[in-house]
Amino acid sequence: SISPHEILRLLGPGKEHRALRKRMPKKIILPGEHEGVWFKYFQVKGLHGGMSEEEMLVPLIIIEK
Repeated sequence: SISPHEILRLLGPGKEHRALRKRMPKKIILPGEHEGVWFKYFQVKGLHGGMSEEEMLVPLIIIEK
C-alpha cells in the first residue's frame, strides 16, 4: 500500500482539485508487468491500468474547432 502523498505524486504536477482528497481512495492497486487484478464478481467492460510502457504510452488525438 502507498501513502496518500505518494498517490498525489503519481497523479502528476498541477493544481489539486478541492474535492480530490475527499474522493481519493485509501489504497490503490498497481499490478506488475503482464499482471492484472481480478475480483470474484467482476464484469469486464474494458481493461487498462498496467504500469508497463505499452500501457502508459497511448495515442492522443486533439481536435480543435
